[in-house]
Amino acid sequence: MLLFASILVTLTVQIVDGALQHWLSPYRHTFQRAVSECSSYLRLSQETICYCQENDYPEEPECLNLVHCILVDLRAWSDREGLVPQQLEVFLKRKCECDQFFKRNTRECLDQDLANLDPKNHTLRSYKTFKCYLKHWGTPSTERNLLRYSDREREIFYRESFEISNIPLSALEEFSRGTYDIPEFLELGYTYLIRIGYYIPGFGFNKERLYIQFGDEEIFGDEVRQCEINIQQEVCDEIERIPKIFFQCYKQPSVLNVLQEVAGKVVAESRSPCDNPVTTTEPPAEECTTVTESSCKCETTTTNAIACAQ
Repeated sequence: MLLFASILVTLTVQIVDGALQHWLSPYRHTFQRAVSECSSYLRLSQETICYCQENDYPEEPECLNLVHCILVDLRAWSDREGLVPQQLEVFLKRKCECDQFFKRNTRECLDQDLANLDPKNHTLRSYKTFKCYLKHWGTPSTERNLLRYSDREREIFYRESFEISNIPLSALEEFSRGTYDIPEFLELGYTYLIRIGYYIPGFGFNKERLYIQFGDEEIFGDEVRQCEINIQQEVCDEIERIPKIFFQCYKQPSVLNVLQEVAGKVVAESRSPCDNPVTTTEPPAEECTTVTESSCKCETTTTNAIACAQ
């Protein structure tokens, strides 16, 4: 399975690099670039950087801080989530393809070395994690690899897709309630999957991107492949087929969770301030009243109260 996934990811990279580019360039990174960026953030000298690297990142304050920064910079670690394994793994080159137990050994090392560490000591925990991977998995790669999208970036892609697809406010209100069985959902899903780079028209789904984002090896499996074939045979219209494959075969609920959250934000932002009066410590200068022909126009007074005029 791992060999098949590796080959498929390599082929995907070759195809994608010749296709749409708008989402690619900001989201490819290298380990050495992360080192360089962290040396600036932490104000570390070149001598210190070389010392850490040449001595296999010894457990000393400067090297601990450097490792923590590198993993955060690569989006392979966050103090909120901890390790993002699939993201760290793509930045490491396997030491020996003959080692059949590298995954198990890495996991056992993590279980042992992190067991008694303070959960709030994120610097040390990230350092120990990295050392386990260096020992059992591999060494830093020189290749440019994809980065996961942050929650904020996924929100931006949704907001852009709302506008590109001209999704009406009524549909966004349905999405904000967790209702997706409406015609606008397929149109939005198709646009979003292209915009974020999960699907490339004429080439198919970018499974490298999907794996980096979600860390689910099942997307390379036979069950998912059969699911894709079934929908391809049943649904001819691409705009309907692609979202169905994504949501029914890949089963990533977080994508819908983000949609619901972002739609809720956009709906809230669309409302007039008079629809949701601002609560202040001082009484309002005048009550907001319903206007039949034009909406309330709110003006801020010198007392920061809300004054409404027609």
